[in-house]
Amino acid sequence: MLEQPDNTTSDKATQGMPTWVKGFVIATAVLAVLVVVMLLTGGHGPGRHTQGGSPGPAVGQSTNTNLVPA
Repeated sequence: MLEQPDNTTSDKATQGMPTWVKGFVIATAVLAVLVVVMLLTGGHGPGRHTQGGSPGPAVGQSTNTNLVPA
């Protein structure tokens, strides 16, 4: 009679994602959620880089209001 190989090793080690991949996916998901929360709550975004939170003048427009029309 043929002997069956000893299958005492766990099949878990040969299937599924490696632990480092799971950790990377979890860390990426947490980072993505934090970015979305910060953008929705106003903690960060394009408006944070202007003074007073208001958009600046358009490109090519002068900010000098003391100009005399010609």
